[in-house]
Amino acid sequence: LTIEDMMDPFKDLWNIALTFRSEYASWTRSPIFNLDGTEVGKTHGTMAEKMASLQEIFEDNEAAGPSGVAKQILDKLNSFSMYIPLIQALTNTRMTDVHWKEISDILGFEISPEDGTINWTNLMAQGALSQENIDKIALLDASANKDHDLVVFREYLDEMEVDSFMFKIMLGVDRDHPWAVGGKCLVVDVENMTKVTARVKKHLGKISQISENANGEEFAERCEAYKALFSMTERVGTMLLETADLWKSLVHSSGHSKEEMHQIDLSDEKWRELLDELGGAEGELEMGKDPSQVGVKKQLISGPGFAELETFNDLEDRIAEIRDIFKAVKEGEDTRKLMRRMSRRQSSRAMMGQGGAQRKGQD
Repeated sequence: LTIEDMMDPFKDLWNIALTFRSEYASWTRSPIFNLDGTEVGKTHGTMAEKMASLQEIFEDNEAAGPSGVAKQILDKLNSFSMYIPLIQALTNTRMTDVHWKEISDILGFEISPEDGTINWTNLMAQGALSQENIDKIALLDASANKDHDLVVFREYLDEMEVDSFMFKIMLGVDRDHPWAVGGKCLVVDVENMTKVTARVKKHLGKISQISENANGEEFAERCEAYKALFSMTERVGTMLLETADLWKSLVHSSGHSKEEMHQIDLSDEKWRELLDELGGAEGELEMGKDPSQVGVKKQLISGPGFAELETFNDLEDRIAEIRDIFKAVKEGEDTRKLMRRMSRRQSSRAMMGQGGAQRKGQD
């Protein structure tokens, strides 16, 4: 160890001792409603953990003086720990007037966030900080948090329910496509699909927030259902955008060899076949509109009972096949093997579809 390494624990002890002195004065003497309960808890926990580590280091090195200082500060931190839940509760902005009335009844005098003078020292002097009172106020804190979370989580899930009927594959018309047939070529509406994918990711983040919160337990079943739908939607949407970007870079580029042009033509044909299928009948498209305003042809996801996830898995597989071919073409690789594999899978899917239709007809 260098001299600097050996001095580090002493520097840490000095710095934390100064921080503790300043923070402890703020916790006990500042107006309690001016404190940030969350930050108080974090700061207190960090100092206690670091001071316990320093005490152990000094004891191992038989440094009695520094060890005694660390122990003294740690004892004060440990003694104050019982008041952290109280500070966090009293600074909780989710508390309602009903909660403050109950807190006032517990303490035996009126208290509210509008009181700019009351602090920890005042409360201690009035004998209000018994463990029993702190426990009761902590329960009100948990109740306020739960009430707030339930309202927010329900709003999140209601929003997801609405969106589950609105998220769609967005298609437009590209009149500048080099091989546009009859003056039209269906393309992915990148702008709107990007918005859809971003919104789905936002919903998935909210689902994680609900699932990781103890107050979200009652929504577990709905969260799992929407997670399955939105996860698939996010993957398919991202894959569509990626494939559309690859497609655009290929069909609008030049300088390809005859063989490369042949592979681009074949892969482009497969891509357009898929988009035409998603777009539905030709007559359903409103040709005169801007691509961002063209009518939606097929929902990617919808409400309960619209489609089973196997349908989305199949769509995801088909897009992935075309995307991989585009990648291979762009990187100058031979796509014939990928093409043959895709053709075999398409034949297999067609046979399975016919079998399913026959079984349905028999039923």
